[in-house]
Amino acid sequence: MLKRINIGKMPTNVLQIAKSGIIFALDIEKHTEFILFTMTKLSNEFLEMRNKELIASYKKILKEEFAKSGVVSRRRIVERVIYESHPRFHVSYEHAYKVLSTVRNHGFGGFRLSLRRQMWQELLELVETEMKERPYLNFGHALSRVLAEKRASRFYISPEYCYKYLYNIA
Repeated sequence: MLKRINIGKMPTNVLQIAKSGIIFALDIEKHTEFILFTMTKLSNEFLEMRNKELIASYKKILKEEFAKSGVVSRRRIVERVIYESHPRFHVSYEHAYKVLSTVRNHGFGGFRLSLRRQMWQELLELVETEMKERPYLNFGHALSRVLAEKRASRFYISPEYCYKYLYNIA
């Protein structure tokens, strides 16, 4: 969809390429890409997105396990769902920017939950890698690219939560 937006002081014709809160845009006149920071979804929407990905991973892995042996271990399925799936990072740009800026300046001192800490650490490493690979990107641009394009190495939820959630929907 072609839109006219203001970037800086100049209006620009852009083509909206993606729609999940972060808008990737292509400047029609200059043939350059950029990312607009418009992710303002509520956290329960991210929870809903995460749970949909969790269910999809569960169904896929359950099918694979049945195809292999016909005997299915719920523990094995939950472990595979958590550790072998590669979901998106389900956080808003604004929240991620605030948390990672604090972490970059003050370290991880305030994090008590190890899974959350691991998620933020992975996200920060991906952002820093993006900034090294593309030196022209600032922290905010690198973060938005990572949130839109990269996937987490696992679901950052406990096996107990996964069991309970899958039990309630199954």
